[in-house]
Amino acid sequence: MTETLEVQPNSSFLETSERVQALGEKLSQLGFEGLTQEQRLEIIENATVDDYKKSADLLHQEVAPGEDHAEHSGTVKIINPDTNEVSHYTATPEERDGILQKALDNAKLVASKFREEGGSLEDALWRCSNLAAFGLVLAHRYKDANGRTARTMAELIYNGFDGSNSDLLKDLETLSTNRTSEGFRINSYVPTGDWRDRANEQPFDFLDAVAAIDIPLDHNSYIDATVDKFTTPRLRQRT
Repeated sequence: MTETLEVQPNSSFLETSERVQALGEKLSQLGFEGLTQEQRLEIIENATVDDYKKSADLLHQEVAPGEDHAEHSGTVKIINPDTNEVSHYTATPEERDGILQKALDNAKLVASKFREEGGSLEDALWRCSNLAAFGLVLAHRYKDANGRTARTMAELIYNGFDGSNSDLLKDLETLSTNRTSEGFRINSYVPTGDWRDRANEQPFDFLDAVAAIDIPLDHNSYIDATVDKFTTPRLRQRT
């Protein structure tokens, strides 16, 4: 029998400038600085689930220094902060690796689609970033800060990292901040429409919807195909 936790948004807004500076320094040390779009796609093509998890662990340590970084041994009960009712239960520990593998496999399919059919490399990275983020959200490996970790990883896949670009650093700072229950809030990676209540029960099918493999690799086609299936942080929804 696994432990079940109740999770609600934290009500305090965390100061992030020093933390993001530290994150930037760590990313530079690890070779993320200045990776091109092509190089980021190649990383996805060659990645394993262990690489995926290790990257998530690194980011979790940097964006949530005060949290427990160990993988949670139970399921998590998500509470709606407005109604105090159970929104859904997250994956069990036994289900997590399968969800992460599916997210990575679908990202590799997106990369293969780009290699075979052409289209927008930016759109391919956008889909891969969404898959990486939703994989982490659905697997929910940590007691807290899964959202911060997912948003940060998606940003690095989509936009890369350039420590000299103040606009990109500001985006990273915003996305890697804890959401609050009042006042300033950050949009996150959330299933919507018909998927709102069943994404956690059918994660593989939902990740197929996120990948949209049958849809051409261009931005507007992808938006049209997925607009009623999920939302992402506002910074991701560029036209």
